[in-house]
Amino acid sequence: MAGSRGFVPIRQPWRIFRRSTDLSTLPDVATAQHEVAGARAAVPPTAESPRITAAGVIRALPYPVMVIGLDDSVREWNEAAATLYEIPAENAVGRQFRDLDIGYRAEGLRARIEDAKRGVASVRLDNVVFNRRSGEPVHVDFWVSRVYDERSRSTTVLVAAVDGTQVERFREEIVRLGERYATATEELQSTNEKLETTNEELQSTNDELETTNEELQSTNEQLVTTVDELQAANRELAARSTELRRLSAYHAAVVSGVREAIVVLDHTFSVTVWNPAAERLFGLASPAAVGRDFFSLPLGTPEPLARLVFARLSGGGVHGEEVQLDRPLPQGGTRPIVVRFETLVDSAGAFQGLLGLARPD
Repeated sequence: MAGSRGFVPIRQPWRIFRRSTDLSTLPDVATAQHEVAGARAAVPPTAESPRITAAGVIRALPYPVMVIGLDDSVREWNEAAATLYEIPAENAVGRQFRDLDIGYRAEGLRARIEDAKRGVASVRLDNVVFNRRSGEPVHVDFWVSRVYDERSRSTTVLVAAVDGTQVERFREEIVRLGERYATATEELQSTNEKLETTNEELQSTNDELETTNEELQSTNEQLVTTVDELQAANRELAARSTELRRLSAYHAAVVSGVREAIVVLDHTFSVTVWNPAAERLFGLASPAAVGRDFFSLPLGTPEPLARLVFARLSGGGVHGEEVQLDRPLPQGGTRPIVVRFETLVDSAGAFQGLLGLARPD
């Protein structure tokens, strides 16, 4: 057993080992360190290669992740979680989650965690607002998912988070600009109404004062010129609209003509583009995919996709990294598919979404 892959010694003299890649067996950090130190002191060092554990991966992730046992004890709490929730790992690991104030500051989070313990496989909790110690509001999207062992038994609950504060601030700025635009439109409407009233008064004056006929004739010629300019502007606008429709049709033709399946996600992981190749590859029509949460689609095992998407979203991972998933077929069996995701940014470098490319393996 000591030489088996996937196990690390806890107490060598008693031949007690622990599965290193199973989140259900993540020990308390202080206890695990003490036991591993004792095991190392009792057993001579070997030339075994270092083992990568799930706990080590979680601690290295750049986005906040915490792991909670079914007994409500916090098993893992990485550095990103400590920064976002302002609770050091040593003050969180080993404690009951209900005793941490983040469970009360983030409304709905505790309820979703309890749902996951009772049987809900995974759930998203979008735009949860809570305050930092300084009073500054934070906008966070949570992903709560159950973790299973090799026998499909629920073991722990994993809670991952994405800080969307900057995105929310941008959205609020857009709303403020919209309100300013609405105010300007109302003022322009009021000005137009006053102008119409003035025109009516001028028409009445024209009927009464025949001596101003020449001036009104000159004004009429100016209006004709303005009408000509407006017509020219309308023609230019029509030409631009035609060009925009042509470009839109060209873009749709390019996306439809690509043999590789193309999937585009926005910042909420909703599908915005699903080309015909994606329809054929995944067996899902575009109307059934566009506008839905990508991880809610019946595409097979979602865990590798989730890790890849979060890695690309946080700027991590390897450029061009691919994952393989097995898509269930209606007639039974599965079909292997290779997927990779790239980040979409505009000319200023601002995040616009994720581009997914898929093909049969």
